Amino acid sequence: MSIKRTIIAAVVGLTLVAMVAPATTQAATVEELLALIQQLTAQLNALQGGSTASTATGSCVGVTFSRTLAVGSTGTDVSCLQQILSVTPKSGYFGPITLAAVRAYQTSKGFVPANQVGPLTRAALNASLTTTTGTGTGTGTGTGTTTGITTPGVEGSIAVTASVSPVSGTEALTGQANVAVAAVDVKATGSDVIVNRVDLNFTGISGTSCNVRPWTNISAVTVSDGTTSKSVAITSSSVIEVTVGTTYTVRVEGLSMLVSKDTTKKITLSVDGASALPSGATNCVSTIQFAANAVRAIDGAGVMQYGPTAALTARTFGVKAGDAGTLTVSVDTNNPKARNVAVQETATTENVTLLKFNVQAKSNDVILRTVIAELLATDTLNLVVPTVKLLDGTTEIASTSTPAAARATTTFESLNLRIPKGTTKNFTIVGNLAQTTSHYAEGQTVDAYIDVTGAVGGAVSGEDGTTYAAVYAGGSDVTAGQATLYTVAPTFALVSTSMTPVSKSTSTTQIYDASVVFNITANNGDIYIKTASSTSASSGIHASTTDVGPSATVSYTFTTDASVGTDGYSWRISNGQTKKFTVSGTITNPDASATGGGYYAGMGVADVKWSTTDTNIDATVTQTWGLEDLKTDQKYLFSEIGT
Repeated sequence: MSIKRTIIAAVVGLTLVAMVAPATTQAATVEELLALIQQLTAQLNALQGGSTASTATGSCVGVTFSRTLAVGSTGTDVSCLQQILSVTPKSGYFGPITLAAVRAYQTSKGFVPANQVGPLTRAALNASLTTTTGTGTGTGTGTGTTTGITTPGVEGSIAVTASVSPVSGTEALTGQANVAVAAVDVKATGSDVIVNRVDLNFTGISGTSCNVRPWTNISAVTVSDGTTSKSVAITSSSVIEVTVGTTYTVRVEGLSMLVSKDTTKKITLSVDGASALPSGATNCVSTIQFAANAVRAIDGAGVMQYGPTAALTARTFGVKAGDAGTLTVSVDTNNPKARNVAVQETATTENVTLLKFNVQAKSNDVILRTVIAELLATDTLNLVVPTVKLLDGTTEIASTSTPAAARATTTFESLNLRIPKGTTKNFTIVGNLAQTTSHYAEGQTVDAYIDVTGAVGGAVSGEDGTTYAAVYAGGSDVTAGQATLYTVAPTFALVSTSMTPVSKSTSTTQIYDASVVFNITANNGDIYIKTASSTSASSGIHASTTDVGPSATVSYTFTTDASVGTDGYSWRISNGQTKKFTVSGTITNPDASATGGGYYAGMGVADVKWSTTDTNIDATVTQTWGLEDLKTDQKYLFSEIGT
């Protein structure tokens, strides 16, 4: 039975009672019945788009329906009930007029009419007093209220227009949530309004094997004004089938979105992609439209307002099967080069960088699950570097112990790190290095690798962020420079280089003057650099050419800061100090004509001889590693006559 028929039946029935029944103290008077007719007529008008009364002001302030109400009940909750149902006067007494209004209200909600306000009716009444709407699912029957309106009693209007964003053609992936696909701007004029319902029409579909029925392409829609949101699960039972196989309507009710007088609020529609598209479909493009009167609001006078006045321009959005996510590994620019590492003699040296690499997710989000690194040490790993850790940026996300082997893989597993599509993450593997005296000798070395192309399958792996299918990284292998461990050690840093051509008036040789300036820092103790020698092989700093083609020759000398003391055997750099050294040389192409032309050459530091004690014999260490930055650019040497 329709609400209209129910109201009419109630009016007729009560009128007949007034005509034939004797008056009693509990019976309705003719005046009461006339008031009831007026009230029921007002309710009928409201249900047909006419006026309705405010439901959360006046008698309803602070009221919650928590008890059963029936004929004879009194109290503020009865007054609020009468206000919601537009019973006049609001006497606070539950009489026959109030009962008739309650039964009509219950019918409008789909309840079986009863002679009392029971739990279901109380829940519906309390919902009508709610001023905000949280995120939820379902369709409901939400009624408009004027709760929160600052212009009570004032009639207003709304203008609904298409918002400029999001643009038509937005794409969502299967399984992707909350993708904004359309929006409308709602302007309130004359009074505040509360938007409580939005209808959305699905009017077409394109794409091979696609289906126009919304539930085959999306799993939910969400309507939001940026503060208040309401979601509706999209199923065959929650969608209105206007024309079978052609037009479908999704209704989102109970929004309670306040639009203040003379302001405009953007209301955005977002969709969740279905978990899978119809069989054979890979990209389904839906046409959507806000039809005339798709947005319903209530103004300050309690009058329902509708917009737009005509259907807005249709828009489209696509749902496509998500591309499988991929991972790509690359070398980080700060990946360590060969170097010395100063370690503690009697304590663990923590968080020494062993390897730095990048991982990029493409095509889709990827959840990183496993990283496998290879470690190599002169001694067994568990003695040299017993613990290694994986850092995401500076945050530790995993750690593990190393085995008693000189070379072994170390696995960081059960990771749960989502890398968004198109994002690159920077990772660092660090190690805790054991104390030297009781575990390993001076000069121990440690190497670290990530092998994505060779023997270690799945060195970096994870799962697709949507389908959870396995993903194995490609890209390039990552190899760190060797770390050589000493309790006391020098470190080297380039300061500057130069290559200056030497002008020759009559010569078949091309000459450049070259220089390399660099710093040496002493770590954990004093460092002694062997002084210059007439024999390059015995000199504390040995320079050589870096060339492409026949070897050029270089003659060089090296000097240091005047503050560096020497006893004739070596220069001392005190613990924690940094001293500057300069190698100066002349590069010569002895006979370019014999080679048919010139070639490129430069100068670099080939080795440095150092010790931790002052001695007149050869230094303890002749270091050839960690010096690759200490070199000039290469210049073209040719047998031209200078000017």
